[in-house]
Amino acid sequence: MGEDWPRSPFGKILAVNIRAPEKTIPDFDAQIAACRTGERRVLELVARYGVETILEFMSEIQAHSERLVRAAIAEIPDGCYRGEAFMEDDGSGAEGPFTIRVAVWVEGGGMRVDFRATDPQARGFINVPLASTYSTVRTTIMSILGIDIQFVNAGAFRPIEIEAPPGCLVNPLRPAATRARTSTCYKIFDAVNYALAEVLPERVAAPGFDAQTGLSLAYGDPEGAMSIFSEALGAGNGGLHNQDGADGMIMHLTNAANTPVEAVEIEHPFLELLHYRLVQDSGGPGRYRGGMGLERAFRLHADGVVVGLHSDRHRHSAAGLFGGQPGWPGRCAVERNGAEEVLGSKVHATLQAGDVLTVRTGGGAGYGPPEERALERVLADLREGRISQEQADSERGYRLAGRRSVRTD
Repeated sequence: MGEDWPRSPFGKILAVNIRAPEKTIPDFDAQIAACRTGERRVLELVARYGVETILEFMSEIQAHSERLVRAAIAEIPDGCYRGEAFMEDDGSGAEGPFTIRVAVWVEGGGMRVDFRATDPQARGFINVPLASTYSTVRTTIMSILGIDIQFVNAGAFRPIEIEAPPGCLVNPLRPAATRARTSTCYKIFDAVNYALAEVLPERVAAPGFDAQTGLSLAYGDPEGAMSIFSEALGAGNGGLHNQDGADGMIMHLTNAANTPVEAVEIEHPFLELLHYRLVQDSGGPGRYRGGMGLERAFRLHADGVVVGLHSDRHRHSAAGLFGGQPGWPGRCAVERNGAEEVLGSKVHATLQAGDVLTVRTGGGAGYGPPEERALERVLADLREGRISQEQADSERGYRLAGRRSVRTD
């Protein structure tokens, strides 16, 4: 880091107000550079084709997107469709559920997504700003309708009205804590999918773990230098009508890194990764099963390491669709002197040298009854270690023993 870093006034002000500017400032620099690149390329198009032509094209591509979305909505039978999903707690000590309730009204080529029955805003940090509610609803509807990404623009959103009263969980009034909003956004995604499953069974997905597991481990050494490991962990996606849920994936509303173990340990010598693996049996059984969750275990090599975690679904799994079974819930625990303490889904704690922290994300739910899963798929899951023999033979699993004996007879 040279003496001229950061160079911009914005970067200089921000750098003296955050703990790890060498990590944060480059992210802002990248976003600013991306905006400037987009600006430059638009100006290049204007120089080549002229202002009027570019404005006409922008208007027409939005109008074309609007027509595509209205046509897709018009194929849905008119009516009101309802769904709900909930957060277990709000991180402040208040127990839930904190429930997202949605009514999706379809009429002709228009759609209204109504959150008026949603719970009031929470004291804790799970509230969703209105802008995030809009982006979540739009992303969810576009994916269900199957609108290609090149046609997702302002025109595509015109047929979709969103109603979220001020003071509710998805449109909180200031001051409202919103740090863990992404997990609540996933509950919006789930509620809309549940609502439209009745009329679009082959377009919706069974719920995945659908909670962002944001983990951070921070350590300040005696010289005052701060080292922060921060990552969002992948989990299991839900099954679809024609395919299994993906294993260990970053959920569909966000993105994140998948930092190699070696890189983590080199950059953060205060911790050691004991294992990083998929969790057998964590995906919900179904005609198409849910994806598997992940588990990471860390051993701490310094006193005073601060762990922060925001997640959800550590006590309740998402229900499957059309007879599919739920996946496993998540889990966070610390082992110290041979004793284990379960920390919960929203954590701020201080760990000591020798502590072992284990964070597990949950599996996705299954789609369709497990007994309808093709035998060759069950056998492949067994060979690959995705499921155990116990799950293959269980009442809530695939009843493999009975199915094989029937086929043998």
